[in-house]
Amino acid sequence: MVALMAFAAGVAVWQLALLGSWARSLRISTLLSAVAVGAVVCAPVTGAIQWLVTRGVAAAGSSPLSDVVNLAAWTYDPAIEEVVKIAPLALLAWLWPRVHRQLGWTDHLLLGSALGMGLALCEAALRYGRVSALAMSIPGGYAVRLGLFGEVVVPSVGSSLTSWQPVPTFTGSSGAGRRRRDAGTR
Repeated sequence: MVALMAFAAGVAVWQLALLGSWARSLRISTLLSAVAVGAVVCAPVTGAIQWLVTRGVAAAGSSPLSDVVNLAAWTYDPAIEEVVKIAPLALLAWLWPRVHRQLGWTDHLLLGSALGMGLALCEAALRYGRVSALAMSIPGGYAVRLGLFGEVVVPSVGSSLTSWQPVPTFTGSSGAGRRRRDAGTR
């Protein structure tokens, strides 16, 4: 499952690189390395900062930690994620200004999207990477039931190659649950 998620992330970055090929100076391997930096560096740093901030807010206030985590999920956690995603680009500009000046707008856009895709890949792998035993094959990928009202879908290789900007996982209704219910009533 994680390999399919990583393949979808790689295809998405490759598609953007192909789209910006007329104006980019970065190699595909550099962009794929940026996906790895997003997954291995940005995601743990984001998790650590979010953990520290939520614990700090809970300790400073009179709210229980669960309420702070629920509030943070839609207020300041997304802002922390976005800041940490662009932090490697800011660090590049600060430490190596010559390299930063050589990169164009398209290169910065592609690097930022690759870093973000790495963070999304890490989130998907941590959340759904170990549920392959529960996955069932559907047209276009593999679905895992989340409960009564939804499922997560990991796209197959063919689905990743034939769709625009595939994501490692998406939540939705593939109809697999509906097909199982229909089969059970006949």
